[in-house]
Amino acid sequence: MTVLSVKTLELYNLEDSDRKGTTQYERIAIDQEETLENWLHRNPELLLDEQVLLIGRQVRLNTGVADLVGLDRWGNVLVVEIKKGLSGSGSASEGSIISQPLEYSEPLSSFNYDDLDDLYQEYQERIERSEWDVGEIPGSGGNLLTDFKSVFGDGIEEHQFNSTQRMVVVAEAVTRRTEQNVRYLLEQGLNFQCLEIQVFRSPDTETESTTLATQTVVDYPLGRVRPKDQPSPTYPALVNEIVERAYPNFQSVTNAASISELFPEGIDHREPRLVSQNDDHPTSIKYRLAPKPDDRTVVIAIDAQGNSVAGVSELQSMQAEFAVEGLDVTGNQTYRVVTQKWELEDAETLGEELLDEIAEQYAALIQLGHEAFITA
Repeated sequence: MTVLSVKTLELYNLEDSDRKGTTQYERIAIDQEETLENWLHRNPELLLDEQVLLIGRQVRLNTGVADLVGLDRWGNVLVVEIKKGLSGSGSASEGSIISQPLEYSEPLSSFNYDDLDDLYQEYQERIERSEWDVGEIPGSGGNLLTDFKSVFGDGIEEHQFNSTQRMVVVAEAVTRRTEQNVRYLLEQGLNFQCLEIQVFRSPDTETESTTLATQTVVDYPLGRVRPKDQPSPTYPALVNEIVERAYPNFQSVTNAASISELFPEGIDHREPRLVSQNDDHPTSIKYRLAPKPDDRTVVIAIDAQGNSVAGVSELQSMQAEFAVEGLDVTGNQTYRVVTQKWELEDAETLGEELLDEIAEQYAALIQLGHEAFITA
């Protein structure tokens, strides 16, 4: 089965790249909710654009039975309500499709680590009894702490589990009313998301393959659910990838023998800053590179650090030159004097083309910054 993330739930096959003509994939209705639940159980990465560790299925609570219960990378509890067809029809009305995950989250909100581990142990036992045919589950079959670290790469303390609860409504099609209701609850501080999953059959009649198309209808930045007592994630590999693409275009003006020389504090920071090694360049002016897929943004900027405004007037006098490169010169005397920001739809949008664009703009930012201070 092929898994795609698309913005429109219509799929087409290009019959031949050298001639015109497309064939539309045929939409297939999901026969029953258990089928959709099985797919999500086997492939929890389909739920959201992030890693998820499932710790329960058909979880019996005093308020009802939750379809799927999982944890995100920070140990927050994730409650998933699944509906085939339209989100507010059939067995789930517009009211219940929203109220059910809320009712399940309420008792789960009081679960401490031991309660969650008990839930996880029961879940593993049910899988071992072949209650569901889902193959091998993530983790090693140990306790919640060890398997959490195995899945996410980093562990957390027991007291850090279940800082908040997140709710996800999954349906083949999210109705306008469901979307409006969820957006309202999101504005009220509840962590609600909506996801559409639809199934398509290949136009090639000789194959039996099917394709899943997913679309997140209501979403929010992950910074919203990141606990305050846990450090913000950094992306050194992503920073390095962008800088390596840009480095040949600004190496000469920065007088740098290597990339590491330009980042004396390293790149494993939330917003690493490049420090020019050119003697004619003001030491208070630094070049920020802040890719934050978790917050769905990428920012590049020229910062005037501390209380010094040395060099700011030179930068602001070149507003037209920066504008040509798509860079915005602000009225700030310190912090982001020049800036550009990209809004990401999801982490997957940071593909090769966008990485090249960011690297090109970052190089232009540094080159123009040096032009403001250094004469030929």
